[in-house]
Amino acid sequence: MSSILSNSQNVLITGGQLINNNTRIESVGFHANGIDILRHRTALSALIDSTERFDPPKCAPDTRVAIIQNIMDWIGREDECSSVIWLYGPAGSGKSALAQTVAEICEKQHRLLASFFFSRTAPSRSDGRLLVATLAYQLSIALPSTRRSIQECVEEDPTIFDRSNESQMARLFVDPINRFSRSWMHNISNFTKQYTGCVIAYEPRVVVIDGLDECHDFRVQINLLSVIGEAVERLKLPIKFIISSRPESHILRVFNHHSTFRALDILTINLATENDSHRDIRVFLQMQFEEIRRTHPLRSYLLETWPRPEAIRELVRKSSGQFIYASTVIKYIQSPKHRPDDRLAVILGLYPAPSHEAPFAELDALYSHIFSSVYDIQSVLKIFGALIIPRSKGDGLGNFTSPNALDILLFFKPGTALLLLSDLLSLVSLGGRNTPVKILHASIADYFLDRSRSGSFWIDLKTIHTHLSCGYLGRASVITLPYSFNPLDLHSAISGFISHCLNASLTDSLEKDLCTFDLASTCKILIIRHKPWLVLNPFYIWFLAISLTRILESKSFTSTKAKRIYVHFENHFDALIKVLLLQLKSSVSGNHLAVLTSATVVKQNSRAPSSRAAYLSSKAQKLALLCQLFYWDYGSSFSFDINFRYAEATKQCLAFLCSDPENLQVRHALRQFPNSYADHSDAWKKLSEAHLDYASAILPFAASDSYFVEFLVDFTFSASVVKSCSNKVDILRTNITAYLRAVRQYLRPDILTKAENNWNISSLTC
Repeated sequence: MSSILSNSQNVLITGGQLINNNTRIESVGFHANGIDILRHRTALSALIDSTERFDPPKCAPDTRVAIIQNIMDWIGREDECSSVIWLYGPAGSGKSALAQTVAEICEKQHRLLASFFFSRTAPSRSDGRLLVATLAYQLSIALPSTRRSIQECVEEDPTIFDRSNESQMARLFVDPINRFSRSWMHNISNFTKQYTGCVIAYEPRVVVIDGLDECHDFRVQINLLSVIGEAVERLKLPIKFIISSRPESHILRVFNHHSTFRALDILTINLATENDSHRDIRVFLQMQFEEIRRTHPLRSYLLETWPRPEAIRELVRKSSGQFIYASTVIKYIQSPKHRPDDRLAVILGLYPAPSHEAPFAELDALYSHIFSSVYDIQSVLKIFGALIIPRSKGDGLGNFTSPNALDILLFFKPGTALLLLSDLLSLVSLGGRNTPVKILHASIADYFLDRSRSGSFWIDLKTIHTHLSCGYLGRASVITLPYSFNPLDLHSAISGFISHCLNASLTDSLEKDLCTFDLASTCKILIIRHKPWLVLNPFYIWFLAISLTRILESKSFTSTKAKRIYVHFENHFDALIKVLLLQLKSSVSGNHLAVLTSATVVKQNSRAPSSRAAYLSSKAQKLALLCQLFYWDYGSSFSFDINFRYAEATKQCLAFLCSDPENLQVRHALRQFPNSYADHSDAWKKLSEAHLDYASAILPFAASDSYFVEFLVDFTFSASVVKSCSNKVDILRTNITAYLRAVRQYLRPDILTKAENNWNISSLTC
């Protein structure tokens, strides 16, 4: 009785039985056949045509044409040495379909030497330790001249499968091929090709390894790559290796920095940068919809124009160049037991999905798998929250989605965002520390924001708004430090803060940050050091005060926890008023100033939460008046006539009130602080109310200059102001009438008559 024992795998041949881990495999007789032993160490399910891979993904006709042609040209190149092509791209970009299609073409042309299609969901196909044995088994079939060498190697040392991948590759793959390269059969073939130009038959020289990133251990992935690289260096035949994977950071490092690959001729194809991907997806969708209209049981109920072109455009956009989205959509829509038109409407968000259905199950499984292997998932979800949060003007995220900016906004240590995202290159594109991060899948936002799809990876937008509010407020605080202050940086930070804070939850962290924000000092720096910038942005401090008031009026700030915040900003409003008063005392009469600054103040009757916001709003209006005086004083400093300056200020107020909301000047004012209001109409109303207050307060002190009076006589309110601010318009009309009566002795008769007619006044000419 003969016996062969492998200690680690318990492979025992005794009494004619081959046993692996106490399981009967096959009766092989007293003498073990090396090829049979090899076959039982082979992942047959990973082969190109295995039954487990029934109906594998492949490229649809007339898609990926250019890429396939490039690969086939590379395969057909008469190189004297082996080489490698790395096909990589985001998750779901069609790498496996390309690998399958190329492998099938090579098989038809008798060029396919071996293949291995990894899969994380199949035990044998996710085990990288089976790769070399599987390649060797296929080698023994594709090149029969290598079979004897492989068989003898296994029979002489059945423990070869317990050796390192390096040893297995050298003895089971490289050495048999190199012996074949010296065989008379190969030499005759080469001689015939060289001297007659006649190719007897293609020699199989293509090895396809798909989905390397789905191997169960990243360390095994690195090892297998280095083993392949060393094999390529030693092979005496020009074997072509096609390796496809996601661009994981460790795989990138091997290709870019491993000494072996740096010395080899490596061709790379990045599917994320292929210009034809959107066109190919459109072609794929059109072909599949045509098939549905032709074969579906309800085909007679489908219009020839279904689906409409805009629906296909939306699906192509959502695909983001990734075939998995389009493939998932088609699989859901083409179900013979459902209405295709209804299911397309579900995909487009026109109908809610039935509770028992999961239209994007395949896509969701892919995303969930990727995030389940992330080291610090909570930090990663914060980053993706900042990247997918719905955009709006003023949120600042367009400029602050680089890894460095995300570190600042999310309070990470420098380099954290770049480190975390470097393992997710199948979902995002990184261009550098200061380059905005780009999400490669438009559909990932839908996944994150739908709790039924993402489960534990669900992103709560209110929580993200809160994180970003704190981040932008922290950025604003840093910007206002001495020697680093820039008004434009402050504007973008404050604008982002207000945009997100309006939608945030009042957490302990946000409360603390708000109560430590030094509003008065920030505005004081603007007033003292950057007065010209404020003149060009005349509503900035007022918008800031009003916006803070509006935040405190939101539902999230109605709790008793917000009382401390109200008191904090009330004190800062008072301090800011004092700063503005000091700036104005040098040029504006103290008596006039006292009258003016009290004109828009509303007394606070109670400290109830509902009245606190109104009280702060009244202080904001007072700030608005002071700011306007401050700017106009700066712009009219050439004049020593205080009454003339009030007249000029009133003209500026009225000029605003007679303009249309779409006026360029008005739109510029509204853009100064985007998103501080729900919409432009609300902002326009607030601005109009402020200008009505300014004009009413300043008008009694205006000069009786003839040009100013003629301006008043010809002035008319815009229809939008009359409609939205009728009460304050009536007050200003009364004040204008009183002013014209007070100065009538200085007016010409024709001006008096015109004023009576325009303002419906009956006593000017008396």
